[in-house]
Amino acid sequence: MPLASLPEGVAATSSKYELALTIDELLDRMREIMPVECSIVEMKFFFGTTDEETAEILGLPLRSMQVRWQDARIWLFEKA
Repeated sequence: MPLASLPEGVAATSSKYELALTIDELLDRMREIMPVECSIVEMKFFFGTTDEETAEILGLPLRSMQVRWQDARIWLFEKA
């Protein structure tokens, strides 16, 4: 499931500007406690990197990156 599929309530009740601010705030919070996961989100969501590209850029084993990507998505959905 792509990160762009935000929870219904967020997308349905927010303007694009409010949504952008919410995402920015969430990424700022994530960066403080989960910096690697934040980098994964930024690369995959904003730059469209594949799992393999993201893992290579960050110097992580593919499976480790995929687990961290899943953790980041769960965190974002819980906080949104």
